[in-house]
Amino acid sequence: MNQHEIFGPVFTHHEDGTLGEVGFARHPHWQYDHSRLKISHLRMKEWDYYLVNTGQIAIAFTLSDLGYLRMASVSFLDLVKGVDATQTELLPPAKDFFMPETSSQGQAHFENKNMILDYDLTPEFRKVHCEVKDLAGHGPFKADLCFCDFPSESMNILTPWDDRKHFYLSQ
Repeated sequence: MNQHEIFGPVFTHHEDGTLGEVGFARHPHWQYDHSRLKISHLRMKEWDYYLVNTGQIAIAFTLSDLGYLRMASVSFLDLVKGVDATQTELLPPAKDFFMPETSSQGQAHFENKNMILDYDLTPEFRKVHCEVKDLAGHGPFKADLCFCDFPSESMNILTPWDDRKHFYLSQ
């Protein structure tokens, strides 16, 4: 099966809402624009996920807009002791909650009485700030991470589903 490589900027969707050029890219070339999607916001699923894995511990952060609800999740795994703790918080949808349209720029904020999870994305760095009052019964958890050493290439894929109305974009 031949794969189509994208070499420059393209939109994920044409102005009429139809899916744009599909394939893979070594850089995040797709320009994703919410306004070009011709579906209800309740049907859109967007998330941003970060994983830090040292081989001894792993910490995962997920921030999602699932259309019908917002979700934040933090997982801490001690890979040596076999201990894991995950805290997932849900909130109803909000008109002022938006996920960034690109993996390289934007901000997202989730906050309730149990958790704060913030993403701050620029071309130079990705910052993750997290505060959990009680991480799955294991006590308070706080993290401030800054990712600034990016590889020269990354995996970026726009995959259509069979009906070409639905798609999966991974950057």
